[in-house]
Amino acid sequence: MIVCTIIFIYLLATPSMVTTPSDTSGQVGQSVRLSCQATGIPTPVISWKFNSITIIPGRKYAVDTVGNLDIADLQKADEGVYTCQASNEEGFAVADARITVQGGERERERERERERERERERVFRFLLDEHTESNNL
Repeated sequence: MIVCTIIFIYLLATPSMVTTPSDTSGQVGQSVRLSCQATGIPTPVISWKFNSITIIPGRKYAVDTVGNLDIADLQKADEGVYTCQASNEEGFAVADARITVQGGERERERERERERERERERVFRFLLDEHTESNNL
């Protein structure tokens, strides 16, 4: 008589960070990438938070297949702490990075100056029209 025994071994492992995000800075209007990769059994799911609020991928944010976060069209409002969380049924691991956004003040000042110039042009045209009308009377 032959007895055959089959043994299944299920290996489980809590997530462990392979690549963690680094503090990053970028210019207003640029895009940046925060790296985050993790291992574990089962394979961990990567999620991101911005200042403790869950990020939902869309136009502004994209998460690739390994967990990296791409942020498009940086604005001052994007400054803050980004948290990568890798989780599976055995647990989770987290890593944080801060993004600093530079610039924007100069562009806002240029736009204000352009608006002042447009206003001066409107006043000039108005005065010119008034002067022309009074000369035609």
